[in-house]
Amino acid sequence: MPEMTVRERCLDALHQQLLASLAPQGISVTRNRRRRPDRKSMPAVILIDGGHEPDIEGRATHFWPFRLTAYLEGHVAAGRDEDLGTAASTLYGQTLAAALADTTLGNLTVDIEEAGFAQELVREEGTEAGIVFALNLTITYATDDGDPYEPAPN
Repeated sequence: MPEMTVRERCLDALHQQLLASLAPQGISVTRNRRRRPDRKSMPAVILIDGGHEPDIEGRATHFWPFRLTAYLEGHVAAGRDEDLGTAASTLYGQTLAAALADTTLGNLTVDIEEAGFAQELVREEGTEAGIVFALNLTITYATDDGDPYEPAPN
């Protein structure tokens, strides 16, 4: 039996894909980080594991499809307030492109799709303003006949 569930393998593969694409661009990438990154670590993206649900209607005889949510939290800061929006939009584009670079995550998944986006201006007393955004992804994957450790055959 493999040591990681298909779910964990999908999330780990997405994390590795984000690291490979974003880190060379000077973007910090972490997974399930509890604290907001400090300004020196920005721009930064945090992959946060979400929940999943079975796709009962899509169930075939020998495999179970699932829809897994992954949240990509982006953090930017800028020296001037008027540059914040551009910085956030740039990081959004870089992050989405990295997430969708291989929508099968090395043949683990059926697809990855953008499922929503929200952003908020962060104002903290005594610090420069920043923007934090949440880019929600839906990852569709399948397991072999309900076995969480075995991916469905291709």
